[in-house]
Amino acid sequence: MSRMNLNTPSTTTIAVAADYADAMMTARRAKNWLFILLLLVLLTQLVLFFLLRFNVIRLGDEVSVGITPATSPTGATGATQPSDLSAQPSAEPTAAGPTTAGKTSRVDDVLRYILPVTDFLGIGLVVILAVVLLLIVTIMLVGRLIGVSHVTSAFIWCVVLAVLLFPWQSFLIGAKSSAAAAGNGGYGTSAYASDTGLPPQPTFKIPGVLYTWEELRYDARHFPEGASAQGALKWARYAGFPVAALLLLLMVQARSSRGLKFALGESEVQVEVSTPRV
Repeated sequence: MSRMNLNTPSTTTIAVAADYADAMMTARRAKNWLFILLLLVLLTQLVLFFLLRFNVIRLGDEVSVGITPATSPTGATGATQPSDLSAQPSAEPTAAGPTTAGKTSRVDDVLRYILPVTDFLGIGLVVILAVVLLLIVTIMLVGRLIGVSHVTSAFIWCVVLAVLLFPWQSFLIGAKSSAAAAGNGGYGTSAYASDTGLPPQPTFKIPGVLYTWEELRYDARHFPEGASAQGALKWARYAGFPVAALLLLLMVQARSSRGLKFALGESEVQVEVSTPRV
């Protein structure tokens, strides 16, 4: 019987190529999950705005979750009752249906927790996605694999997406600034703070795609009606910017997936060869 030498150049090359392929497939799996979670975060914020804007839900409304306790069959309870019903004390009349226990919460209290979670996940997931793409680019450069240009482009656009998603308005307009600046005709996008007597800050600040709870609470009650410049800014801020971020995220996913398919041999690379003219 002949024994295979694992130190031959051909065997080593195959093992290294398989190791590169396993690493890229693991990174691709993580990239796809991050893409799905980030897509859900952006869609959640977009849906919440439209629900509030078209009065499907209103700030101040109460939502309740009812719980119906289990009851024993009437026949079983009747069998255990004593025959002399007159000896028992009279009970108060009960409701026709089963009793329902539930907890009531305001829409404000629910959104107060949902929006900070979406902001945290949006920032954290896009940063991790950029790191994963950088890892894929490094693997492809070390392994001299084709398709690295597509993944590099996806990484650059992912960094741009991270800058756009970050809620800059939380830092550019402080929580103690005056909301009177928005009432003076300014075209504000996040003038949501309460009046504290401090000098008003400029209301026009370039916001990030992810909005905060304080911003949504203020703008939901002071959204401009009709066609106006301020209304156009509000619609661009809550609808236009998230849609642009969604398109950018889809482009990052498409470019990175195409590059990985080239590197893993799942798609053929078409190269145009030009013949010199004689």
